[in-house]
Amino acid sequence: MTAPADLAPPSNAVAVAEPLTAADLVAVFSPAFSSHAAIGLAVSGGSDSLAMMVLATAWAQSTPGAPRLHVLTVDHGLRPQARADADAVAQVAGTIGLSCDILTWQGTKPATGVQAAARAARYRLLVEAARARGLTALATAHTLEDQAETVLMRLARGSGLKGLAGMAPRSDWLGLPLLRPLLSVSRARLAASLRVRGIAHREDPSNDDRRFERVRWRALLPVLGAEGLDAGALARFAGRCRRADEALEAVADEVMAQAVVGPDGKHTLAREVFRAAPLDVQIRVLARLVRAVTAQTDITKVATLERVVRDEKLANLAQALAEQAVLRRTLGGAEFTARGTAIHIRRENPRRTQAATHPKPARVAYGLTRDDHTDPSVVLDPDKTRAADRFTTARD
Repeated sequence: MTAPADLAPPSNAVAVAEPLTAADLVAVFSPAFSSHAAIGLAVSGGSDSLAMMVLATAWAQSTPGAPRLHVLTVDHGLRPQARADADAVAQVAGTIGLSCDILTWQGTKPATGVQAAARAARYRLLVEAARARGLTALATAHTLEDQAETVLMRLARGSGLKGLAGMAPRSDWLGLPLLRPLLSVSRARLAASLRVRGIAHREDPSNDDRRFERVRWRALLPVLGAEGLDAGALARFAGRCRRADEALEAVADEVMAQAVVGPDGKHTLAREVFRAAPLDVQIRVLARLVRAVTAQTDITKVATLERVVRDEKLANLAQALAEQAVLRRTLGGAEFTARGTAIHIRRENPRRTQAATHPKPARVAYGLTRDDHTDPSVVLDPDKTRAADRFTTARD
């Protein structure tokens, strides 16, 4: 159980619904949490996140110097029971000595793409509340099965290595570290850990709504598992893809280190250096150069299909840069010029990209997405009083 995701145990071991032991808690939480001073636990009220809250608290209480834990739960307002779910989280948090903030998604809800919109709103609310509370990281309760479902969805959409690597144990969201300590833990073990403590959880009906892609893949996991493609196997596959992706990123680092940056932000790279890199590395370098010269450091995740299209365009550009003696082309708001022995990259003329700088989330050329993270429909509290009081608080 304590192995990393790419060495997750086979299904016959994962299926044993035994509660996590004290040693398990150290193996799960110490590597993820120990370097942070204060962590926000994102808790929905379902068994996975509720178990994370309870188990993380047990670990912290027995670990000298453990970070301060603070619970954050979101009332999306999408179901009549949503507020009751949030209140239940606050109640359980209080019984184990944790403070809990209930965050409310205000504004009009979309008629389509509800899950994606709710997820974006949830994370924005969580990050804003975490910063107001002085928290240094957020933690979510994504499990072994969540990782497997993610890999299957991305595989079906034709993702590359980065997508097939699944969810990382640590990433960043809007500049705040996002921790996923439970990626090698099965849902069954988390549920067993709640049962042994006599803690009940609430279920979101959307988890069984087959209109949603993730739910349909979840229903297929037992069928795939019967043929050996279980959650553990998919998690190991994701881990190996991550290692391969990191290797390519390391080579891309070496290529990028040889780029010369001028005072005007223009990047210059020797054509010989670019040509010597494998195509997959060239694609990564071009994507980084686009982000560098257009200052798109917070590119929102795009749909996998759009990612494939973008990669094809980057691959076509890479081939042109390697083969054509003279070239001038724009891509994603960046202008590429090749002549002689050098490739020059600068921001495209702003007059030609004015349409791509809309203050709301907007699509720019070739699938790259800009987002200033200021969606006016997502607020902590309509009164917008003092920063520390912009959310409803429930405490013991």
